[in-house]
Amino acid sequence: MLALQCIASHQWAARSFDIRTAFLRGSRQDSRILGIEPPAELRCRMDLNDEEACELLKGAYGLINAPLLWYCELKSTLLGLGFIISPLDPCLFVFSKKCPNHAEPSVIHAVLGIHVDDGIRGGDHHFQQVIKALEAKFPFGCQGQGSFTFTGVNIHQEHNGDILPSQREYTNDIIPIDVNRDRRKNLEIPVNNVELQQLRRFIGSLQNAATNSRPDLSCTLSLLQARVTCATVAIVAR
Repeated sequence: MLALQCIASHQWAARSFDIRTAFLRGSRQDSRILGIEPPAELRCRMDLNDEEACELLKGAYGLINAPLLWYCELKSTLLGLGFIISPLDPCLFVFSKKCPNHAEPSVIHAVLGIHVDDGIRGGDHHFQQVIKALEAKFPFGCQGQGSFTFTGVNIHQEHNGDILPSQREYTNDIIPIDVNRDRRKNLEIPVNNVELQQLRRFIGSLQNAATNSRPDLSCTLSLLQARVTCATVAIVAR
């Protein structure tokens, strides 16, 4: 949201991207020796016998710290390209340059937000060469502009630069809590285990929407969360 707000304020074009095989690009930063059992095709390619194994030197899918290794690799690259880490979020990177007149503040030329291997970016013409250098090291996969989906949120940018996030399909698909007719006759009785489980699932679904596209639900969601431990049929039957 910070990245999208900055992009909209500067009237830059919002673009999404993802990084191909991101977890394979992180470099190991510990002294542990990790052995792996090579599959048959790798044994054949490397001419290994049955007693030989391989040592894992880089990040890999399934490695518990693979996301961290990937983030460190990306962070190092972005800092090398002139980005700085936003003090508001370690996954938000800002590309800025000092004005010739040092009395003036730095000018922001681009912003880039990352969520695991998916990213949002936007910037002016100074940013184009930088993004080309980034793509040369980390090949981009799917990219979107104008209207696209980012981590489950539909993003649409108007001609004036305004950005409208939406989760209409997501919210329409939220499963309502099922309370049978007999239990609705006594609204003050506590919820049963099935209804409580459905309530928690319902709250989790609403929290996703309130965080990403429906801040107007935040107050109602907060009040609902406070009633979970003492929920009655009246709460889940609404």
